[in-house]
Amino acid sequence: MKEAVAAAVLVGVLATVAVVNSSCTRSTPPGQPPLVQLGRDLSRFEADFNAACDQVRVLVLLSPT
Repeated sequence: MKEAVAAAVLVGVLATVAVVNSSCTRSTPPGQPPLVQLGRDLSRFEADFNAACDQVRVLVLLSPT
């Protein structure tokens, strides 16, 4: 019985996350460059990163594991 309740709660949470994620707008604040998805070609990222050499740069890597 407890497993069924836990499974139902998990399915509900995952469904809620999926709905919220699909309905969120993916935009940036005014004045900030638009979001880009990095693929295998990192030349644009490298150029943008190197162009800001006189500013503080933060690189955050997130891993799903």
